[in-house]
Amino acid sequence: MESNQGFIASDKAIVTAGAWTGKLLEQIDIHLQIYPVRGQMLLLQGSPGMLDSMLMQDNHYLVQRQDGLILAGSTSENVQFDKSVTPLARQTLWNFARDQLSGLTSSSIIRQWSGLRPGSPESVPYIGPLPGWNGLYVAAGHFRYGLTNAPATAEILTCLLTDKAPPIDATPYAPATHYQKGT
Repeated sequence: MESNQGFIASDKAIVTAGAWTGKLLEQIDIHLQIYPVRGQMLLLQGSPGMLDSMLMQDNHYLVQRQDGLILAGSTSENVQFDKSVTPLARQTLWNFARDQLSGLTSSSIIRQWSGLRPGSPESVPYIGPLPGWNGLYVAAGHFRYGLTNAPATAEILTCLLTDKAPPIDATPYAPATHYQKGT
């Protein structure tokens, strides 16, 4: 593999480029359905203890940090690689937060931002070797579940990389199951 630091020799490599994984793999004629999904969030000023636990309703949630700040999330928007924030998302998330926590005021909004999640059909990630590429693996397409699925993904990949049986049947996640060569 060649990087901006020069050539790096390796028998095995894992492509884990998040929302950019699909575009990266297209360069070697592998087409997995991995696409960016913008998620917008708000950071709100709360006070410690304002929210006892994580609150989830439909696709929105509130999480309070130990310092009292509250995360209000999130949107899911198929807008390619556009990371801009929108007034509509701000208002939607603000209305949700205010409806759940009456102690919030408009001055509670500290920040709005967005990120890109790696979407995939039915939010099922691709985990495993890439067909036709000896030693090349992928772990991407986890959508909203990347953080929570990271330990299991790492365990599955570790087993596959060391020729051991994964702790679960990894076939549903195998890129070969969903692989499309060429366009």
